Amino acid sequence: MVKNTVIFDIDGVIINSEFIYRERRETFFKLNGVNITENFQNTLVGSNPEAMMENLFPNDEKKQSDMLTKYIRFIKTYYINYKKIINPDIYHVIDRLKNQYGMRIAIASAGTLQQIIYILQELSLYDSVDYFISGEEVAKTKPAPDIYLELLNRMDCLANDCIVVEDSEYGIKSAKTAGIDCLALQQSDALNINQTEADEIILSLNDIFDWLN
Repeated sequence: MVKNTVIFDIDGVIINSEFIYRERRETFFKLNGVNITENFQNTLVGSNPEAMMENLFPNDEKKQSDMLTKYIRFIKTYYINYKKIINPDIYHVIDRLKNQYGMRIAIASAGTLQQIIYILQELSLYDSVDYFISGEEVAKTKPAPDIYLELLNRMDCLANDCIVVEDSEYGIKSAKTAGIDCLALQQSDALNINQTEADEIILSLNDIFDWLN
């Protein structure tokens, strides 16, 4: 089956952000007197702040809301230099996909729309992306398939026409449930990410071309 679109997640694929986000979460919760375990951190890869607070305070909606408000305010002041954590392969991979293979490039991220646009502009990738969608634009974000199903609808595209590159268990499950082939970019063992549902685990973004061929 010939593919015409590659859909990238951002965190863990375009940028090596997972360890940075762990540090950010740990700093925030320490400041607010909340202890979080390493196992809990492992469950958050590919998740979102709303789900994080729901899982941390499952029987206290007010606590969830208050902490979410504080966390959103906190991350806006927590500077991340995205240029320092970019996956250096992404530039020539996107260039080759578009110019040699004639493929469309899309982004599907659980982050906010504002965050997606900011990161793409910071990394000079905004003009290279044909479509993007955020978790806040759908009823249920990853691991539900909504984000990918909505993106397919916007692109007027069939699932078989696409390939997704993800890193997290949530993201992989989301793509596969939407019926899309999914490659998982291998992550550090320290992150303890389950990628077994992916069609293939790749070591580098350059391995996309081996799979396409």
